[in-house]
Amino acid sequence: MILYDSPRGTINDGVSGHNVMETFIITGGSYCRFQSGRAEPRWIDMMHKPSTAPLFAAMLLLTLCMVLPSSTAQTWGGDENLSVLVEVDGAPIGPNNQTIPVSDVMELTLCIRANVLLTLQSITFRLSYLGIPMMNQPNEFDILLPAGYNSTQDIPVDLSTLSLDGISLISGTVEGSLAFVYNVTPYENNTIVQRFKIAMGSGNPLYSVPGIITVGLTAMTAISLLLALAQFQGGIFAAARIRQATRARDVKVFPKQTVLGRKRRRRKEDQEIPADLSERATEIAQDAWDGRYCPKCGKRWKRGAPTCAKCGLDMESARRLFAERVGKLAPAALEVIRPGTRMTVGELSKKLRVRAEIGGAIAAALLEMNLLRTRSVRVPLKKITFSGSTIVGLYLSWSQLLGGTTPSWIYVLLLTAGALVATVTFAYCLRWLARVPRFGYGE
Repeated sequence: MILYDSPRGTINDGVSGHNVMETFIITGGSYCRFQSGRAEPRWIDMMHKPSTAPLFAAMLLLTLCMVLPSSTAQTWGGDENLSVLVEVDGAPIGPNNQTIPVSDVMELTLCIRANVLLTLQSITFRLSYLGIPMMNQPNEFDILLPAGYNSTQDIPVDLSTLSLDGISLISGTVEGSLAFVYNVTPYENNTIVQRFKIAMGSGNPLYSVPGIITVGLTAMTAISLLLALAQFQGGIFAAARIRQATRARDVKVFPKQTVLGRKRRRRKEDQEIPADLSERATEIAQDAWDGRYCPKCGKRWKRGAPTCAKCGLDMESARRLFAERVGKLAPAALEVIRPGTRMTVGELSKKLRVRAEIGGAIAAALLEMNLLRTRSVRVPLKKITFSGSTIVGLYLSWSQLLGGTTPSWIYVLLLTAGALVATVTFAYCLRWLARVPRFGYGE
């Protein structure tokens, strides 16, 4: 029950014209109003008469919460024996573990409070970047702190040693820790560790050694991945062309991505080159000329032209000359592809110093005579497979460089494993698109 006089003092009652004194008694959900000069008090039920006071109070509280600035609460760490408070450049570290930007000289503020009699053995300051230790500064004390001891000390930490000629050696999120070792009883040390994160590398993070390396690796990875996808595309188109044929001679000219293999023979006579190899290869390659380049001068043949624009060779003579050249180089191709070895049509053409069209026609003739075998086209399967781990590494590097949180090793392993599974699946899907039928011996 609350008893108080009205703040209005004496008022006119509006009936008798006399001034009266109001008094209120508030109890429970009702209040009683007394006025001097009246015999009967008036009880008024507050539950049935709405008031705007609670709503006004709630609005006022909400307004104050929105207008008044919030103060940063100081979070003390430690245990029942020793309490510590660590501030980095005036910002206290707390359970949210936020990243604190620092300059070349970092200011550490240590507040130590001893709750019992104890011996402070050491304080160790550590900094690590991507899990690699950069600074490890142990400080041995072995001093006795009485109960109730309270001390605050500012310690400057010079970080300019982590730069070279103005270029920062480290840029991004750096993990730090302070380890306090003490004992209450001899030979029983206790350790309190306060961890924090700082953002190093003022200015442009790309103007640093990690930034330059990350940009370079990103460019190299992008170029390598694009080239690998382009090679895969060429292999898929080449395989689609080969799958349309039922015999090797139907392909006429095998693409440069085709992998050729020669079986290892046990007997020496099996490795001998047939005597009629040139004649048979010439016969198979009669219709192999694709009309793109002149077999005599090497100039590009204009589409629809009856003769070469440079040397005047007609199309019939071009087909015959192309087939004769294929038959002449067929024995040399078997000398290049040794028994038990494998190479692509492009590699064979380079070794014979001829165009890929002639090398592909030679491969078609040797496959038709069952002297070689092919069952695949070369695609950069490993490059695509391991590109997942490279992309994950670049993602983590950029996150670290731009001030993101430092991931844990479990997160890195899970992310890498997921990326590898995705890229391996993608690579083998592309490999399935690049499948070819078998031609040559053993088909």
